[in-house]
Amino acid sequence: MAVAGRITDAVEHFFRWASSRTSGGNAYDGFGPALQAALRDSAPALLGERRGGTGAYLTPELIGKVECPVTCLLGDLTNPVLAGGTDRIVGVLPQAELVPIAGAGHALPFDQPEKFAAAVRAACRPREESPR
Repeated sequence: MAVAGRITDAVEHFFRWASSRTSGGNAYDGFGPALQAALRDSAPALLGERRGGTGAYLTPELIGKVECPVTCLLGDLTNPVLAGGTDRIVGVLPQAELVPIAGAGHALPFDQPEKFAAAVRAACRPREESPR
């Protein structure tokens, strides 16, 4: 679609796919008109970012150089293609903590805002103080 000059259609299709839930539906269609318009307006930047790649060049050796604590939030309804990236990081980094968010797809802050905020707050605490 983007190649054919239908950038807005391409961006909407991408956001519907990326925010799709394994239980059906997607977060994008629930966004208000103002947020949808802002996302459509970001089409050139989004397409430029996508052309940069998906991070496949990040080898386990490169990822493994991360030494700081890592918390990966993952909605339990996330598209398996997107969830695979999280699985990859958690599999390479022994210090990575996977925090599942029930009832959320890839658009965690929109699907489950309270659970998302609580998980971010917990991740920002020093590990020894974290209630998880």
